[in-house]
Amino acid sequence: MKKNIITLASLLLILVFSCGEKSTSTAKDGTDSTGKACLAPSDRNPNGASELASLMRVMEEQTEIWKKEILENTPALSPVPESFSTLKTASVTDADMKNENFDGFADDFISYANTLVASKPEDRKTAFNSLVGGCMTCHTQMCPGPIKRINKFYFE
Repeated sequence: MKKNIITLASLLLILVFSCGEKSTSTAKDGTDSTGKACLAPSDRNPNGASELASLMRVMEEQTEIWKKEILENTPALSPVPESFSTLKTASVTDADMKNENFDGFADDFISYANTLVASKPEDRKTAFNSLVGGCMTCHTQMCPGPIKRINKFYFE
């Protein structure tokens, strides 16, 4: 729980101190394709990081936390972060990255996350692999860049 709060607080601080002014110019000026402010360009994100890209990093961190909690047989898993509810509305760096299937994938991810958190300890690895499978399905069709990283999450 404490890690979740620290992670979310860190993300908020980064957004507050790194966002540029809103405009309708290119991503290199600190905006995404919709003109919304986003994280400033960096080595990792030369075009800046949109709300969705930033949220994906929070999702990745939370997935790492859940995997660790499962491995440590933690009695109760950390809750699903509230920020996940913005998955369908978060702005994107490239408008072409979202198509008509995106909202369904987002709903599936949130459902998998809720199922994982509510699962019995003996069912957690299966529920976790379903969550990771949902990530893989979306990224296979929408944004294949992180597929290698996603594959490393699966339990054998």
